[in-house]
Amino acid sequence: MNNTVAATLAAAIILAGGDAVAHASATAQIGDVSVSQDGSGPNFAITEWDVSLGTGESVSQTFDWSVTLHTDGLPATRTWDDGTVFGCLPLNEMKCGPDATGSELIEVFLQSYRDGRDANPFIDFTNTFTDDILYDSVGTQTLSGSFTLTATNTGIGPQGDSIGLFAALWVDSAGATPPVPEPGGLALAAAGLSTVLAALRRRGRRPAQLAA
Repeated sequence: MNNTVAATLAAAIILAGGDAVAHASATAQIGDVSVSQDGSGPNFAITEWDVSLGTGESVSQTFDWSVTLHTDGLPATRTWDDGTVFGCLPLNEMKCGPDATGSELIEVFLQSYRDGRDANPFIDFTNTFTDDILYDSVGTQTLSGSFTLTATNTGIGPQGDSIGLFAALWVDSAGATPPVPEPGGLALAAAGLSTVLAALRRRGRRPAQLAA
Protein backbone atom coordinates (compact mmCIF):
# COMPACT_ATOMS: atom_id res chain seq x y z
CA MET A 1 0.00 0.00 0.00
CA ASN A 2 1.55 3.34 -1.08
CA ASN A 3 1.68 6.43 1.12
CA THR A 4 -1.39 8.03 -0.49
CA VAL A 5 -3.56 4.97 0.14
CA ALA A 6 -2.28 4.64 3.71
CA ALA A 7 -3.00 8.30 4.44
CA THR A 8 -6.50 8.02 2.98
CA LEU A 9 -7.25 4.95 5.09
CA ALA A 10 -6.02 6.69 8.25
CA ALA A 11 -8.15 9.75 7.50
CA ALA A 12 -11.21 7.55 7.00
CA ILE A 13 -10.66 5.83 10.37
CA ILE A 14 -10.27 9.17 12.15
CA LEU A 15 -13.42 10.56 10.53
CA ALA A 16 -15.39 7.46 11.48
CA GLY A 17 -14.54 7.68 15.17
CA GLY A 18 -13.31 11.15 16.03
CA ASP A 19 -16.48 12.79 17.33
CA ALA A 20 -16.92 13.57 21.04
CA VAL A 21 -18.91 11.34 23.35
CA ALA A 22 -22.36 12.77 24.12
CA HIS A 23 -22.89 14.04 27.63
CA ALA A 24 -25.09 16.08 29.96
CA SER A 25 -24.26 19.57 31.23
CA ALA A 26 -25.72 22.34 33.38
CA THR A 27 -25.13 26.01 34.18
CA ALA A 28 -26.72 27.98 37.01
CA GLN A 29 -26.57 31.62 38.08
CA ILE A 30 -27.93 33.24 41.24
CA GLY A 31 -27.21 36.85 42.16
CA ASP A 32 -23.68 37.64 41.03
CA VAL A 33 -22.33 34.09 41.08
CA SER A 34 -22.51 31.36 38.42
CA VAL A 35 -21.40 27.73 38.24
CA SER A 36 -21.21 25.12 35.47
CA GLN A 37 -20.73 21.37 35.24
CA ASP A 38 -19.90 19.72 31.91
CA GLY A 39 -20.18 15.95 32.25
CA SER A 40 -20.60 13.84 35.38
CA GLY A 41 -19.97 15.38 38.77
CA PRO A 42 -21.13 17.91 41.38
CA ASN A 43 -20.29 21.61 41.53
CA PHE A 44 -21.07 24.46 43.91
CA ALA A 45 -20.71 28.24 44.18
CA ILE A 46 -21.85 30.76 46.78
CA THR A 47 -21.98 34.53 47.17
CA GLU A 48 -23.22 36.77 50.01
CA TRP A 49 -25.49 39.75 50.49
CA ASP A 50 -24.15 41.91 53.31
CA VAL A 51 -26.36 44.40 55.19
CA SER A 52 -25.66 47.09 57.79
CA LEU A 53 -28.77 48.65 59.31
CA GLY A 54 -29.70 51.21 61.89
CA THR A 55 -32.33 50.70 64.59
CA GLY A 56 -35.63 49.59 63.01
CA GLU A 57 -34.27 49.99 59.49
CA SER A 58 -35.16 47.62 56.63
CA VAL A 59 -33.70 47.11 53.17
CA SER A 60 -34.81 44.97 50.22
CA GLN A 61 -32.93 43.73 47.16
CA THR A 62 -34.03 41.73 44.13
CA PHE A 63 -31.83 38.94 42.75
CA ASP A 64 -32.06 37.15 39.41
CA TRP A 65 -31.49 33.45 38.85
CA SER A 66 -31.28 31.23 35.74
CA VAL A 67 -30.38 27.68 34.80
CA THR A 68 -29.60 25.95 31.49
CA LEU A 69 -29.86 22.16 31.41
CA HIS A 70 -28.97 19.63 28.70
CA THR A 71 -29.02 15.85 28.45
CA ASP A 72 -28.68 13.53 25.46
CA GLY A 73 -30.93 10.90 27.06
CA LEU A 74 -28.24 8.22 27.23
CA PRO A 75 -27.62 5.58 29.88
CA ALA A 76 -25.44 7.08 32.63
CA THR A 77 -22.56 5.53 34.53
CA ARG A 78 -22.06 7.62 37.65
CA THR A 79 -18.45 8.67 38.18
CA TRP A 80 -18.98 10.41 41.50
CA ASP A 81 -20.23 9.32 44.90
CA ASP A 82 -23.23 10.99 46.52
CA GLY A 83 -22.39 9.67 49.98
CA THR A 84 -21.64 11.69 53.08
CA VAL A 85 -18.56 13.56 51.84
CA PHE A 86 -17.90 13.91 48.11
CA GLY A 87 -20.91 15.15 46.19
CA CYS A 88 -22.56 16.77 49.22
CA LEU A 89 -22.91 20.49 49.88
CA PRO A 90 -20.12 22.03 51.98
CA LEU A 91 -22.75 23.56 54.29
CA ASN A 92 -24.17 22.75 57.71
CA GLU A 93 -27.44 21.44 56.23
CA MET A 94 -26.62 18.18 54.45
CA LYS A 95 -27.75 17.66 50.83
CA CYS A 96 -26.10 15.15 48.55
CA GLY A 97 -27.79 15.21 45.17
CA PRO A 98 -30.10 12.77 43.37
CA ASP A 99 -30.12 9.00 43.49
CA ALA A 100 -28.77 7.34 40.36
CA THR A 101 -31.44 6.17 37.90
CA GLY A 102 -29.25 4.54 35.23
CA SER A 103 -30.02 7.39 32.82
CA GLU A 104 -28.67 10.92 32.47
CA LEU A 105 -29.99 13.17 35.21
CA ILE A 106 -29.40 16.73 36.47
CA GLU A 107 -30.34 18.32 39.78
CA VAL A 108 -29.96 22.05 40.43
CA PHE A 109 -30.49 23.38 43.95
CA LEU A 110 -30.73 27.17 44.45
CA GLN A 111 -31.15 28.73 47.89
CA SER A 112 -30.69 31.82 50.01
CA TYR A 113 -28.75 30.32 52.89
CA ARG A 114 -28.14 31.44 56.45
CA ASP A 115 -26.25 29.33 58.96
CA GLY A 116 -28.14 29.80 62.22
CA ARG A 117 -25.11 28.89 64.32
CA ASP A 118 -23.45 32.28 63.84
CA ALA A 119 -26.31 34.49 62.59
CA ASN A 120 -26.97 37.88 64.19
CA PRO A 121 -30.30 37.35 66.05
CA PHE A 122 -31.20 41.05 65.57
CA ILE A 123 -31.17 40.86 61.75
CA ASP A 124 -34.27 39.23 60.31
CA PHE A 125 -34.21 38.07 56.66
CA THR A 126 -37.60 37.45 55.05
CA ASN A 127 -38.86 36.27 51.62
CA THR A 128 -36.10 33.66 51.58
CA PHE A 129 -35.75 31.60 48.40
CA THR A 130 -35.36 27.89 47.58
CA ASP A 131 -35.74 26.08 44.27
CA ASP A 132 -34.89 22.43 43.63
CA ILE A 133 -34.95 21.43 39.94
CA LEU A 134 -34.69 17.79 38.86
CA TYR A 135 -34.24 17.34 35.09
CA ASP A 136 -34.41 13.95 33.37
CA SER A 137 -35.82 14.95 29.99
CA VAL A 138 -33.95 14.85 26.68
CA GLY A 139 -32.74 18.09 25.13
CA THR A 140 -32.03 21.58 26.43
CA GLN A 141 -34.14 23.64 28.81
CA THR A 142 -33.60 27.15 30.21
CA LEU A 143 -35.39 28.47 33.29
CA SER A 144 -35.11 31.86 34.99
CA GLY A 145 -36.76 34.08 37.57
CA SER A 146 -36.12 36.51 40.39
CA PHE A 147 -36.78 36.90 44.09
CA THR A 148 -36.60 39.72 46.63
CA LEU A 149 -34.94 39.45 50.03
CA THR A 150 -35.73 41.85 52.88
CA ALA A 151 -33.49 42.43 55.88
CA THR A 152 -34.74 44.18 59.03
CA ASN A 153 -32.87 45.31 62.13
CA THR A 154 -35.02 44.23 65.08
CA GLY A 155 -32.47 45.27 67.72
CA ILE A 156 -31.25 48.49 69.25
CA GLY A 157 -28.39 50.34 67.58
CA PRO A 158 -26.57 49.51 64.36
CA GLN A 159 -26.60 45.83 63.38
CA GLY A 160 -25.08 43.94 60.48
CA ASP A 161 -25.17 40.44 59.04
CA SER A 162 -25.11 38.57 55.73
CA ILE A 163 -27.04 35.88 53.91
CA GLY A 164 -25.60 33.51 51.32
CA LEU A 165 -26.96 32.81 47.85
CA PHE A 166 -25.77 29.53 46.39
CA ALA A 167 -26.18 27.26 43.39
CA ALA A 168 -25.38 23.54 43.56
CA LEU A 169 -25.26 21.23 40.53
CA TRP A 170 -25.25 17.47 40.24
CA VAL A 171 -24.86 16.05 36.74
CA ASP A 172 -25.14 12.30 36.18
CA SER A 173 -23.91 11.94 32.62
CA ALA A 174 -23.21 9.26 30.02
CA GLY A 175 -20.37 6.90 30.75
CA ALA A 176 -17.65 5.75 28.38
CA THR A 177 -19.74 4.91 25.31
CA PRO A 178 -18.34 4.58 21.76
CA PRO A 179 -18.38 7.88 19.87
CA VAL A 180 -21.17 8.25 17.33
CA PRO A 181 -20.04 10.00 14.11
CA GLU A 182 -22.22 12.70 12.66
CA PRO A 183 -23.74 12.15 9.17
CA GLY A 184 -21.16 14.41 7.57
CA GLY A 185 -18.35 12.42 9.14
CA LEU A 186 -19.88 9.17 7.96
CA ALA A 187 -20.12 10.46 4.38
CA LEU A 188 -16.49 11.58 4.35
CA ALA A 189 -15.37 8.29 5.89
CA ALA A 190 -17.29 6.34 3.24
CA ALA A 191 -15.72 8.41 0.47
CA GLY A 192 -12.26 7.81 1.90
CA LEU A 193 -12.79 4.06 2.18
CA SER A 194 -14.08 3.95 -1.41
CA THR A 195 -10.85 5.57 -2.57
CA VAL A 196 -8.83 3.01 -0.63
CA LEU A 197 -10.76 0.07 -2.07
CA ALA A 198 -10.46 1.41 -5.63
CA ALA A 199 -6.71 1.80 -5.22
CA LEU A 200 -6.39 -1.73 -3.88
CA ARG A 201 -8.40 -3.13 -6.81
CA ARG A 202 -6.11 -1.32 -9.29
CA ARG A 203 -3.05 -2.76 -7.57
CA GLY A 204 -4.63 -6.21 -7.72
CA ARG A 205 -5.17 -6.02 -11.51
CA ARG A 206 -1.69 -4.86 -12.47
CA PRO A 207 0.13 -8.27 -12.38
CA ALA A 208 -2.46 -9.80 -14.74
CA GLN A 209 -2.22 -6.87 -17.15
CA LEU A 210 1.60 -7.10 -17.27
CA ALA A 211 1.48 -10.84 -17.86
CA ALA A 212 -0.84 -10.35 -20.87
